[in-house]
Amino acid sequence: ISRFISTAMVGVYSNYQFIIAGITSLVSAFYEAITARVGQMLSVKGTEEQYAQFRFYSFLNSWMTGATVVCFYYLVQDFLKLWMGSVPQLTKEIILIIIVNYYLETCRFATKMYREGAGLFRNIKQMILIKGLLNIVLSFIMGKMWGLTGILTATTISSAVTLFWYEPLVVYRYFKKSYINEFYYQVLTLLQMACSFMAAGLVSGCFSGSGTGGFLLKGAACAAAANICYILFYLALRMIRKKQG
Repeated sequence: ISRFISTAMVGVYSNYQFIIAGITSLVSAFYEAITARVGQMLSVKGTEEQYAQFRFYSFLNSWMTGATVVCFYYLVQDFLKLWMGSVPQLTKEIILIIIVNYYLETCRFATKMYREGAGLFRNIKQMILIKGLLNIVLSFIMGKMWGLTGILTATTISSAVTLFWYEPLVVYRYFKKSYINEFYYQVLTLLQMACSFMAAGLVSGCFSGSGTGGFLLKGAACAAAANICYILFYLALRMIRKKQG
C-alpha cells in the first residue's frame, strides 16, 4: 500500500484492520479454546457422531461470522468517528472487500479446528505456501493497476482459490462425506447473512450513530436484528431435521 499509493493510506487502512483483527481474535479464541476437546472427541467417538458435532460447530461458525460481518459493516464508520474524530475514511466498496476477506478467513474456523484436531497438517502445508506466494504476486500486479482496491482484491482471490475450498475438502475426506455438503453450507451461510444484512440495514437506518449514546443504540439494534435472524434460521433448521428424522 505504501509503495503504490501512500504512507498516509497505510494509516487509514490500519484503522480498519486494527478493528477487524480484534474481532477475528475474539472469534478465533473460542475455537482455539475447544480444539483440544474436539481432538479428544475425535479419538473416542464414532465418525457419524463426530460429523454431527462438526455440522453444529459449522453452523455456530457461520452465525458468529455473519453477525460480526453485519455489525462491522454498519458500525465501523460511526465507531471511527467516535474513536478518532474527523479522520479520512475508506469507501463502502473497500469496506465490502475487507469484510469479504474477513469472511473467507473466519468461515473456516470450525473446519480448521477439526483439521487440527484430527492431525491433518501434511495435507495443507503446500496450499498455505501457494496462498502466500499468490497473494504477493497478485498484490504487486493488481496494486499497480487499481491501488488499494487491487491489493485487497488480490487477498480475496488468493484465499478463494486455495484454502477456502481446499481445507473443507480435506476435512470432508476425513469424514468420508461428499464435498457437496460444503456447497450447501456456504449457500445457507450466505442466505442467512443476506437476511441479517437486510434486517440490520432497516433497523440501523432509524439511528444516527452519532455520539456515544447514539452509537450504542445503533450497535445494540444491529446486533439484535442480526442475531434474531440467525436464531430464527436455527429454529427453522431444527424443525426441518425433526420432520426428516
